[in-house]
Amino acid sequence: MSLETLREFRIILEEIAPINNAEWEYLASNLTVLILKKDTLFHEAGNKIEDLFFIIEGTVRKFSQHGETRITNNVYRSQRFITDLLSVSEQKPSIYSFECLSDTKLVKLSLSFSEKAFSMSPTFSHVARVMYQQALLQESMRLREVLTASPTEQYKRFVNEHKELLKHLPQNKIAECLNIAPETLSRIKKKLLAD
Repeated sequence: MSLETLREFRIILEEIAPINNAEWEYLASNLTVLILKKDTLFHEAGNKIEDLFFIIEGTVRKFSQHGETRITNNVYRSQRFITDLLSVSEQKPSIYSFECLSDTKLVKLSLSFSEKAFSMSPTFSHVARVMYQQALLQESMRLREVLTASPTEQYKRFVNEHKELLKHLPQNKIAECLNIAPETLSRIKKKLLAD
């Protein structure tokens, strides 16, 4: 299973830049494959981010906890790099936890190794730059959505992007992902059905 997952990861990376066998062997020897079940927390707030994660398959939510309320920062689908960029750059504990919203396959790479690999290989440096840009773009798009889209618009986007996931998530978890009360979600769905 993990060899297959690593092959999938290599194919994804090679869509960005070709990786020769020596580079791949060096990288692969420092990767860890994680096969996680739905609802698994694989990073908890208050801890420093020491790894970069890449979702091969599944969906992950990044959220912070404020009292009893969980505030979703973003929901990530497969073929996405995820981390807390602020925690990484400031070398401080993260305010975010990462939770699997479905069964998930991840590839984990330690920050210490990644910095070394990126500095010694132009290929890895290029791949890292592209993935970093993708992560920044996704975070920017999410921020824009939170600031400018109505809860109904956010729900429609969530439904459009996560159709398969909706079959397996309870309504309260969907509401958490949208940062709205379950009652608000019920009203939105009722109104959309009536329209």
